[in-house]
Amino acid sequence: MGYPENYVFLKKNERDRRLQLAEWAALPPTYLTQFQREQMGYDLPEGKQEEANQLTDFVTEGERIFDEWLVKEDTTAISTAAVAYRKDMEAAYTEKARELGLGNYWASTKDPIYRRVTQALGLEDDPVWKWATDYADVLWQYIAKEGNVPGGSSDIAEWAQAKMIQAIRVVRADDEESAFNKTLNELSVALSPDDNPLSDADLVRVLFFDKWFPG
Repeated sequence: MGYPENYVFLKKNERDRRLQLAEWAALPPTYLTQFQREQMGYDLPEGKQEEANQLTDFVTEGERIFDEWLVKEDTTAISTAAVAYRKDMEAAYTEKARELGLGNYWASTKDPIYRRVTQALGLEDDPVWKWATDYADVLWQYIAKEGNVPGGSSDIAEWAQAKMIQAIRVVRADDEESAFNKTLNELSVALSPDDNPLSDADLVRVLFFDKWFPG
């Protein structure tokens, strides 16, 4: 018989809990359990966990149908038809969230990872982390002017990422023993898709510029 999820989490040491929280922060909300969503501090109204589960089921089914459609039509997710289909699906998800009273929650799931990491790891009072997130917020304003650009697929998004990578590199080199460096080292492991820590540049891209879009 397995132990309850919250018990297993609380039995971890502090470092492992931080790594686990960072991993959860990087996952789409539809991958998370109720307990994990609570740890992430998602903007869920009181008593709306069941509705969040319903929204998760709705999105999961929508994604299954979309994947089957791609195979049937022998097309890719970046084709003109698929992009149009995806836009309709996103509108349906947003409307479903509104019907369930979860509009703010659904909007919060689209934040870049660093905003969830800030809350999950309690980094709000770290001055260097605040500088980094404030700078990322400014760069996202430039990206937002041309519309949401998943994956840094535009010149503006690439420029913003290059600016952030350089700024982080300078700050990290200034104090290699800082709490900021320690946090980024932890995140390079937690946000990696395998056992190899992310490079400094890849960490910046994942942490500050990846946004979750269904699919």
